[in-house]
Amino acid sequence: MVLDTVSHKFAYLTTLSQQRTISSDKLFVMAPIKNGRFNFEGEFELNGEFYQNACLFFDKRANISKKEVASKFYNLIWVVGRDENLKQIILEDMNIKLSAGNIRDSMELLREGKFTKQLKILSEMKKTPKGLESFIAMFPDSPVSFYSLEGIYEAYIDRNFERLLRDVGEPYAMFNLLSERLKRSEKGKRLKENMDSFFKK
Repeated sequence: MVLDTVSHKFAYLTTLSQQRTISSDKLFVMAPIKNGRFNFEGEFELNGEFYQNACLFFDKRANISKKEVASKFYNLIWVVGRDENLKQIILEDMNIKLSAGNIRDSMELLREGKFTKQLKILSEMKKTPKGLESFIAMFPDSPVSFYSLEGIYEAYIDRNFERLLRDVGEPYAMFNLLSERLKRSEKGKRLKENMDSFFKK
């Protein structure tokens, strides 16, 4: 349900993202908002992934293209988590309500799935130093923990290493907190190999 139908006339759902490890061009759909309501239905092939992240945004325009959105993410004009017009979600059944203001801060989940609940917990825990490490310790067998660590590994490559160590935590310590099932999965083995390649040069 969307109450601000003046600035929000169309809803867009896409698997594109600025984060390379989760970005995919497989999904880009638009739905008109009628009487404050919109709906997306369908199935998504995971192809070995644990789940699929997506980005939800609203706009007045009906002609926003996949190419335009991909360019904004690629050039970091749009960054999920930073920009108030974007909201990261997980592709699972949910009902939302947007009463006023921006989607990043004011979207209310009326019904949410298991991973979405965990993502909300993670969002709060990451506001404190080493919150991700605490989340992984709380949910060691959760794909949310795995993908969050995978995203942080990417950040270690691209950003200030010492600051991340201080504020986020030591990557191997967080990896070791994961369940044996996740560590022994193909994705877990690949992440460990990538970490070894980068951190043990």
